Amino acid sequence: MTGNLKTYAPNAKKIHIDIDSSEIHKNVRVDVPIEGDLKTVLNQMLPVLEPQEHKAWLGQIRDWMEDSDERDIVNQDVGNDCSRPMLFTICGGNRRNAVVVTDVGQHQMWEAQYYPTSARTP
Repeated sequence: MTGNLKTYAPNAKKIHIDIDSSEIHKNVRVDVPIEGDLKTVLNQMLPVLEPQEHKAWLGQIRDWMEDSDERDIVNQDVGNDCSRPMLFTICGGNRRNAVVVTDVGQHQMWEAQYYPTSARTP
């Protein structure tokens, strides 16, 4: 979700990696378009990148996560009601080999935010 495309990340350098070339520049003009399989492209790029420390940036991300947690729908008192995003938390359980399939758009956002995985360790 980008919001208003005319004002989306005006000062950012955008990189788009996609296996489907028709998706590149489809919604947002990018600075570095790369066509290819994400895993292959990253495996080729990572060895040439120099490791760097980003303590300030990681601190900012932690601050945003804490702020977001306070406003998160699953942390709100909704009485006996159950919101759709909460279903990911309730139904997600601890399935190591689960395959999760969603429609595009809001469903993807809810899954990304609420389906519990071990990869979401801050």
